[in-house]
Amino acid sequence: MMTVLDAMADPGRRRTAVHRLQRTVDALRSDAAGWNGTSWRRAAALGPAATEWLDLLAFNSGGLAPSSSVLRVTARITGTDVDERIAEQIEEELASLRQGWKYDNSGSLRKELEFRWETEFRPKSAALNLAWDVPFAEIELYLAQLLNDGIAVRRLNSNHLDTADFEEEPTLKAIVVGGNKLSRGVTVEGLLVSYYVRLAPYYDTLLQMGRWFGYRGDYVDLTRLYSTELLISWFHDLATAEEDLRRQIDLYDKKKATPLQFAPRIRSHPAMLVTAENKMQAAREVTQSYDGELVQTLRFPFGDPSLLNRLQENLDFTRGFLRGLGVPASDKSGLVGWTDAAADVVLEFLDGFWVLNQTSIHPPTVREYIHEQSRSGELVKWCVVVRGAAHPTDALGHENLGIFSRGPAGLINRSRLKSDPTSLGVITDPGDELYGLKSDDIEKAQEQAANRDYPTLGKAYRSKRSPQEGLLLIYPISANSIPGKNAKNRIQLFADGEGRHTVLGYAISFPFSDSPATVTYVQGPESRRK
Repeated sequence: MMTVLDAMADPGRRRTAVHRLQRTVDALRSDAAGWNGTSWRRAAALGPAATEWLDLLAFNSGGLAPSSSVLRVTARITGTDVDERIAEQIEEELASLRQGWKYDNSGSLRKELEFRWETEFRPKSAALNLAWDVPFAEIELYLAQLLNDGIAVRRLNSNHLDTADFEEEPTLKAIVVGGNKLSRGVTVEGLLVSYYVRLAPYYDTLLQMGRWFGYRGDYVDLTRLYSTELLISWFHDLATAEEDLRRQIDLYDKKKATPLQFAPRIRSHPAMLVTAENKMQAAREVTQSYDGELVQTLRFPFGDPSLLNRLQENLDFTRGFLRGLGVPASDKSGLVGWTDAAADVVLEFLDGFWVLNQTSIHPPTVREYIHEQSRSGELVKWCVVVRGAAHPTDALGHENLGIFSRGPAGLINRSRLKSDPTSLGVITDPGDELYGLKSDDIEKAQEQAANRDYPTLGKAYRSKRSPQEGLLLIYPISANSIPGKNAKNRIQLFADGEGRHTVLGYAISFPFSDSPATVTYVQGPESRRK
């Protein structure tokens, strides 16, 4: 079985796991005022989680196994007051649900529970394993017993003596609310639903407080995680950093190297630290080359009111940039592009194009790498390509990019990840990197990729490009982009009813090189033993 962290890092697993686990809750915030009043009752604070949890609790092992839900809100001492208010509201809500089940002759609660089970859980469980497809009628038998027995609300903080000891209470059904006491050292058995809203800018802190991590056995499809878009994006970035570290360890394992012969490196983040500075001790920042790498812009702050202005600024800037390149040419791949652009031109583009902070690309670091390479006689000339639609459609539309002697560019379709709605997942295709390569080199690269001489086709293509030449790809993305027919893990680029705008993204394909490294990592101390 896989962990949630594995699924986040692996795009293929993400499609089958994380979408079922994670939900974005825009209203959640960690300030105490946010939990005051009735507005944080069922409609906002618990939302569908209350009824989801009743369904899940009744289903999980026939209601006989330990099951739980956690809410992690704040680390402040004053946060214990917040915990108390939340716990009181949850108790009120549970009492209301219990009364509704017993005395509502209209059966509205039963209908709500049945609807959520049949629409939110059965299809996803069955898609993963047909043996897990259970109709609502089979779990309904356990609901009355569950509500009659009662569901405990435990407060795990310094002001209460509540505990959640699943060894002493092996069939405990509880909702656990807490702060630091809940964050560390507590094993939450049968965890099904999690609320997490505390913003902590450290890798280790976030990973420690993720109580949903771990193996869920036969009920992995039933777990749910509620958090904010920012935290979800950070956890995805953490998963990427961890996957990168695992690949390093796998590589050293294949080389039969020992920890005395290499120092592990953890990829840095533009907004987080690996740990608090006083814990770093002998660790130091190091750099890593973009040798043979592809970097691309993947994240955009969808839903942020400032996004449309940012997109317009990028569009205006890109029009001026492309106009300054002069008349383009088309190669046999059909892409519109320019050759022999100077490195300074690309550096100006990186300086002027707005990019949201993200781990997939860090423009200042990319810029420094190109600058250092050019001083060594590499990356001194560039191909610049507009990767528009090969077969434009009216549905996706066109955009004037200011290209001399060319009409508006056809816009391409790129949708967002449902499990990570600020991310497009990927904007490139391996074929995009063919521009400027000779036919013999393309064939050789494809042969080498098929023989697994290179881990990906893109890597093989990059091996055929001269170290003196880089490739900048610009992607004009339609505001009307929607998921493909079978893409269940994706959502449309802009939500219905919100403002829309053409989105420009870019990717940079680096040839293989021996030049100095410039990607920043945090590295442990190297062994002093010989």
